[in-house]
Amino acid sequence: MVYNSTSRNFISDPEHFDTVYNNVITIRQAGLALLLRKLPPFMRRHGVFLYGMSEGAVVLSSFNDEMYADMMRGRIICSYSCEQNYWNYNRPEDAGIAGSPTIPSLNIIGYSDEYFGYQDSVSTSVASVGEYPPITGNAFDAFVAAGLEWGLVAHLEGGRHGLTWTHDTVIRELLSDFLERPQYTCRQIPHLWGHTKTLQDEITRVRRSVEGKVMYIRVRPPTAEEVVVPQEGRDDSLANILNMLNRRLYQLEHEQPTTPLGAGEGEGADTRLLWDFDAELSALVEGEKEKAEGR
Repeated sequence: MVYNSTSRNFISDPEHFDTVYNNVITIRQAGLALLLRKLPPFMRRHGVFLYGMSEGAVVLSSFNDEMYADMMRGRIICSYSCEQNYWNYNRPEDAGIAGSPTIPSLNIIGYSDEYFGYQDSVSTSVASVGEYPPITGNAFDAFVAAGLEWGLVAHLEGGRHGLTWTHDTVIRELLSDFLERPQYTCRQIPHLWGHTKTLQDEITRVRRSVEGKVMYIRVRPPTAEEVVVPQEGRDDSLANILNMLNRRLYQLEHEQPTTPLGAGEGEGADTRLLWDFDAELSALVEGEKEKAEGR
């Protein structure tokens, strides 16, 4: 689905965009549920982390993952604030965290996120013209309201929707620590970084929930030397080649092979697909739509 999220577009036709956003969430969550059900046994045994950015983060935060909690080691919600905003004003149940509170959760979002930030964003512009809750620009309140056992919110000063332009090093360290020790990182990241010379000055503010289960950290803005900027006059020939390669790979991926790899010229080979992803996904989407219409 193609859409352009601007405050002007949403305000001009909120019902249309609400339908678009609802369909996006329904389709993406159906695909995610199918993927988790089809994971091989060794991945189920070792566990997985789920990562979503922007639209993917909207899908992940509103996804009821209770039935998959035993194999989920953590969820990472990037560039989304998990609060009631233009994505879910008519569906408040999609705000916050819909999944298991026992799954460690990390929220990474920029202070100046142009879509979900607390000032000068699409969310604040839409909220200002209606009777909507104020925008905080981060998931701290949502994590607390969901009763998470382990939650960490990293609010990056100077960061916009595309955070790697300004905070690529910090994000790398956040992800590295969280993926290695999610529970410990959610509780002790100021202590952990305080004993690391290259990171000890990154955190400028710390806030904890009353129960101490959710932590908020504010990360300093980048220096001018740390900001990655596109190079003027850059030769885009490599990008064009990569785009052509991506298109060709997509074509190859969607062409059903006559025999599986290594089948030995097809003699006695089983030419059936292991499972029909498109058919099952379509069935799931239709089922979710019927449930939504029933509500």
